[in-house]
Amino acid sequence: MKKLLIILISLAAFLISCSDDNDNTGSFENQNLSLSAEAIILDVQGNVSEGAQNTITVTSTADWKLTGDVSWCTPSVTKGNTGTTVTFTAEKNNTGEYREVNLFFICGDAAKKFTVKQFPEGVVEFINLSDTYTMSNIGGRMTVKVNTNLDVFNTEISEDWVSIRAEKDNSETKWVQFVFDANKTFYDRPVTITMFKGTDFEKSFVVTQTKFTGVIITGTSDYEFGVEGGKVTVTASANVNFSTSITTANAAWISAVETSSSGTDVITKTFEITCAAGAWTRNGIVTLSPISGTSAVINISQVDPNPELFSVPDKVFADRLVSLGYIVAKDSKYYMTYLGYTATSLSFGSSSYSAMESVEGIERFVNLTSLSLQYVNVRKLDLSKNTKITTLTSNYLPLEELILGDLSLTSRSITYLYNYYNNTNRAKSFTASSSKLTSLSLAHTSTASYDEVEWIDVTRCPALTSLNCNRNSGNLKFIYVTAAQKAAYDGGTLAITTNANFDKTTGIVVK
Repeated sequence: MKKLLIILISLAAFLISCSDDNDNTGSFENQNLSLSAEAIILDVQGNVSEGAQNTITVTSTADWKLTGDVSWCTPSVTKGNTGTTVTFTAEKNNTGEYREVNLFFICGDAAKKFTVKQFPEGVVEFINLSDTYTMSNIGGRMTVKVNTNLDVFNTEISEDWVSIRAEKDNSETKWVQFVFDANKTFYDRPVTITMFKGTDFEKSFVVTQTKFTGVIITGTSDYEFGVEGGKVTVTASANVNFSTSITTANAAWISAVETSSSGTDVITKTFEITCAAGAWTRNGIVTLSPISGTSAVINISQVDPNPELFSVPDKVFADRLVSLGYIVAKDSKYYMTYLGYTATSLSFGSSSYSAMESVEGIERFVNLTSLSLQYVNVRKLDLSKNTKITTLTSNYLPLEELILGDLSLTSRSITYLYNYYNNTNRAKSFTASSSKLTSLSLAHTSTASYDEVEWIDVTRCPALTSLNCNRNSGNLKFIYVTAAQKAAYDGGTLAITTNANFDKTTGIVVK
């Protein structure tokens, strides 16, 4: 505000002087004025900056004058006529900041603003920077902060395993972030980082990265075999002693034998790894375990190039099996992995699977002993091929057909025949099929709102001796049985329990 007031006063004084004197300015009105540049930039010493100029030429229709604050910059002349050149210099800028001033060339009623700018003297202040640091062998990041008015860090790094991730220079406090790769050598390694290289502010510091302790495999650590199997030799080194172990669904198909060992400070060993022939896609891991430090793993996979493909139509079911590593997608179908073939349990019991409508493909899991299906939209469940199942949970699903075949399950209890998370999906009927089932409970005596079962068919359960159909909704109209089952019911060897309002005389129907 003070500068503006000074400029306005100077301009007013100059205009008055122009109207009073006779210094060949001519008429006050309708004058023109132009400058060869609108601004100049001076370096910290007050001289012209590299690639710039500090001289301008004034073109005018009459004599002109220069006014404004020239306390730190000096023009070669302050008045002249058309074609006059003006050279600007300045004192050394010790302020630590950029500075600039606006001057005015005035000719009659014409005026042009002209700006003089000057770079500051360099300021560099590192924030809590030490001469030495230690970095973990796993690598990481290190940030150096500095208060500076310089725009270029000019950083030099002595090793290629350190790089600059980012620089920030849009504020007074600026920073550089360095990224350190993991140290996969058995020795400590130093790196020298120099900032503002070649300037008066040059600063170097050393970061020493600690050595890797553990096992390092030479070459690849991933091997794939066909169904015929094969052998491979693997070399590994460590700065501590180490041994092998095998992790796989069935360790019998992989063996790892140490064939040589040498060295003391750094121990190098070779292993012969054998993959047995097999008809399944399967994966295993050979782990090289040191007495201390980091282990190394060798991944062994066996792939059948022509696996038997099968369909899994329901995407929710398929995605779950893929995520478990039990099946693999190929040509719009799937094939079983060894992990899936040997799987003994499957569970679907959350809202994540509520849209699942089919478990077609489950017949491939012949080693299942436990299955849980809850909160899904499955209406047909055929487990006749899953003969090893001994534990079955099925509730809160609109199940209308349960096929157990020759499963050894002798007792089943299912209460809620609707999807808990989507209760508009409700069973209208229920049919059971089992050669071993002796007891079946479909009792639903609690909330009856979502019960829409109208008939129950147990004609394919010849061993049945107990059937509980006590469903208090009142929707149940018929229970279908065979003639033999009706005779057993009449003779008292088949117990059928129903709601008190159910008419057993007309409701139990021979089919």
